[in-house]
Amino acid sequence: RLAMVVWYLITIGATIAAYMLCEALARRLYPGEWTEKERLWLRVGSIVLTIKFILAVLENQAFDTLVLLFILIGLWALVTKREMLAGGTIAFAAAIKGSPLIFLPYLLFTRRFVAAGTFIGVYVAISFLPDLFFTPKGGSFGYFQTWVREIAMGPLYDDPVLSKYRFWVGVNSNNHSLRALGYRLFPTGLADPWFRPTLA
Repeated sequence: RLAMVVWYLITIGATIAAYMLCEALARRLYPGEWTEKERLWLRVGSIVLTIKFILAVLENQAFDTLVLLFILIGLWALVTKREMLAGGTIAFAAAIKGSPLIFLPYLLFTRRFVAAGTFIGVYVAISFLPDLFFTPKGGSFGYFQTWVREIAMGPLYDDPVLSKYRFWVGVNSNNHSLRALGYRLFPTGLADPWFRPTLA
């Protein structure tokens, strides 16, 4: 029970901090002095636009808000020219949840090499951290290698071992994964020669 209370406090704190960072980033887009009325409109408008989704992340074991917070810290660090902090915090978010990996090509494309190098180092270190302390007994692969084989690479194969999560197969209105998008483009899936390269 105590752990759940602590986690809710962390989640609510992360939500408040994320809103504050979003406001700070939005105000950078429109420099100048903001009146209290303008700030109020921004805050109320933000809450109204996102209220439908807020409760989805305020639940037990949901860590999306924490991931968002680290991404926002990284974005704030990018705009304030703190490259190592930017790369490190976004990498931490990517190690918790894979989707922030999309920032790595962005950092490379925009020639933020210090941030990209920090990103790679922090991401690899944190990704292998559980294997150092909680290595699965009798397993052929550690946690990170298993994630790469079954989650990252799994959708590219029909091998039931590598792609055991069957909700990835075919079009499903509740499935917003890249593989489901691939099936929308190529309904025959792996039988279509363009399916795997497009998905990759």
